[in-house]
Amino acid sequence: MNFIVHSFLILLFPKNFHSHCEGKSTLLPPLHLSTKPTDNVTLPCNISERLHSFDILSWLLVRENKLISVITIEMSMISKIPILIHEEDPAHFTLMKDSITGAFNLVIIKVMESDSGDYHCVIRGRHKTWHFGEGIRLVIKGATRKHVFYPLNQTFATEPKGTVKLPCQIAAEKSRPVSWLWLHQHGYKLTLLLDTEVSKLTKSVTSMRNLDDAHFVLDYSGDVLSLVINGVRESDLGVYYCMAQEPNKSLYFGDGIKVSFRERSGTRAHPERALMFTGCALAALTFLLATFAAVKATNYHCSNT
Repeated sequence: MNFIVHSFLILLFPKNFHSHCEGKSTLLPPLHLSTKPTDNVTLPCNISERLHSFDILSWLLVRENKLISVITIEMSMISKIPILIHEEDPAHFTLMKDSITGAFNLVIIKVMESDSGDYHCVIRGRHKTWHFGEGIRLVIKGATRKHVFYPLNQTFATEPKGTVKLPCQIAAEKSRPVSWLWLHQHGYKLTLLLDTEVSKLTKSVTSMRNLDDAHFVLDYSGDVLSLVINGVRESDLGVYYCMAQEPNKSLYFGDGIKVSFRERSGTRAHPERALMFTGCALAALTFLLATFAAVKATNYHCSNT
């Protein structure tokens, strides 16, 4: 009888069943820190990687669908003393080194409402390797407006398995970037997709890192650097940021670009999901009928004995 009850529950509550049937995972929220205006707050850099000579550390803020470099330092060659490269507001942001872990935590002095958003600690190693920390969401108590998700100026809608081309929105007058990167924000996570070097003379692209060569392609034509995503999947939805690093180690960011599926009525908006739901329902119905047949056969056998 337990099997019968379970089968009825599957049919009555398909949402509880399809999450298992699809194998989808839920994005867990990042570390939340809540504070009041005018308070001081310290955000931990949650990267286990230690800083070495010539390594660069940056704290990035995602707010109003814009990516902002709050502070950037580089470790010196001999004494390993941090050299300041960029600081958004010296009176408002500073770094504090953890005596145990050696991490450089971000200290925000006299928090303001505009400080709310998602913070990410990022390290670029001397061998051109990147490490991204988990997002830390800073919430300001009593804030009258939210500073995390705002409407985007550019949204690209496509069909599942379609192709989109996202133009880099960094001003063309920026001088000879050492590297160009594309970042993807999906839920609370910031992921590095592409790290490339582009020759201004020959316009040749040298890929330093690509998460998926067949899926993500860099297009450099007409002095515009674009990210091409082939066969767009549900995991590709979210906000994309173009980032450039200058010879002086400074970082520049383009505005966020959103990728979404085109909205359609009914189940046609997600045909793969509809087929998966149908398959799950048919499997549940088959199991239910088989269970009833087995129970009926058992009762018939017992009545004859």
